[in-house]
Amino acid sequence: MNSNPPRSILIPVALAAVVALVAPIGPSLAARSPSDAPDLRFSHLMIHVAAGAPERASLERIGLTISPVVNHDDGQGTTTITVEFDNGFIELAWPDSTVSLRPELAIVPRKWKRQSEWRTSGWSPFGIALLRGPHAPDSLPVPTWRARAEWMPPGSGLEIITPRADTLSPTIYVAGWSDTVPAAYRHHALGVHRVTGVCILAPRNYAPTEAYRFMAGLRAFETGVGETWCAELTLDEGRRHRIADLRPTLPLVLRY
Repeated sequence: MNSNPPRSILIPVALAAVVALVAPIGPSLAARSPSDAPDLRFSHLMIHVAAGAPERASLERIGLTISPVVNHDDGQGTTTITVEFDNGFIELAWPDSTVSLRPELAIVPRKWKRQSEWRTSGWSPFGIALLRGPHAPDSLPVPTWRARAEWMPPGSGLEIITPRADTLSPTIYVAGWSDTVPAAYRHHALGVHRVTGVCILAPRNYAPTEAYRFMAGLRAFETGVGETWCAELTLDEGRRHRIADLRPTLPLVLRY
């Protein structure tokens, strides 16, 4: 079982270090989802990275703080670190041979490694976690499957929307719990506090699956098309009209 302090999960609604005033860089976005979309909300963005997460330096260089909590996912053979905000986090994840691995979960670190090699493997680098809102249905209108590992809280698990055999899409799932972390872990020299917008850009040659279309139809998301996979997160409603483009080190653009 994971002995680390609990990770936070968003309740309502991770080499360039240049920060500049710019116009929006993404392509036109998909229309907002209908008002009757299921009450599922963005929880956190997982980005699959190289072992030990050397990519963390690009986040630190622009003034983001990496939480001192290192999450060793016992039984799953993986490790993650996070950048915490007041209402959620960006998670950097990688396979870790020093963490225990149960035979039935051996596929997880293998898949994560391929996802970290997204530039050459063609796999998506993202995991996209959702939480049920107060009006969410008990069952979803798309096929799902359940997964559980030792580090998860007792009685909880993941409801995964992306099919097991789908290696080209983000891993989209509903988490069955939420936690908080100390406020000290959420202080950033960049001066940002909250995630207020999420846009996922898919490559032009990606054919959206049922799971991806379902995610794109949720009220918490915008979607678009780009040359490669990229996540654009808006922080504090983008009041300062600045961006931090972390490509090519991370497939991530921050607007704040």
